[in-house]
Amino acid sequence: GLPTLRNFTSPTKLLLGEVSDVYCGGQHTLAVANGEILAFGYNSYGQLGLGHKNNINNPEKIPLDGEIIAGSSGASSYHSVVATSKGFFCFGYNGNG
Repeated sequence: GLPTLRNFTSPTKLLLGEVSDVYCGGQHTLAVANGEILAFGYNSYGQLGLGHKNNINNPEKIPLDGEIIAGSSGASSYHSVVATSKGFFCFGYNGNG
């Protein structure tokens, strides 16, 4: 979630706005901020839900229909699930169904 690839050894503030939820995957993060869900990090299986497989340093909005339902989403190593008022949206690795 930072504009550089260097490692940080002390806490560094991300400028995301008002964050209400955070979901941590193996090497990626989803954050609900200002009513939108943002994604950043490793994306080799499309687990960021952005329509491509490029790794992302700066948080980007996931284009989803409906309002995000707080506390009802999740992230694993290579996939993510987001709950909205329009249903559940899954993206990323699907090798095991």
